[in-house]
Amino acid sequence: MQGFTALGTVTSGVPYQKKWTGTEVRAWVLDAEYQSTRLVPIRPLIANLGFISNPKYWGMAFRRSFFALDAQDFALLETAMKQVQA
Repeated sequence: MQGFTALGTVTSGVPYQKKWTGTEVRAWVLDAEYQSTRLVPIRPLIANLGFISNPKYWGMAFRRSFFALDAQDFALLETAMKQVQA
């Protein structure tokens, strides 16, 4: 399933390289504080997310890797990710 898996707020604006435990992979990261959330499928949200300019090619929006969300998109995702599953 393709979806949103984490909700966090960047706490430092200084990127640094981090080596992932058990691998030789080094990636650029930013420190962030993460909230307790649930996984949310992306497909039901595509039409309502402003950063997706063409729903047919919605995956292109994520090719930017790290990008900021506007307040409306953040609120939509935060609400969906914090909903308690029945």
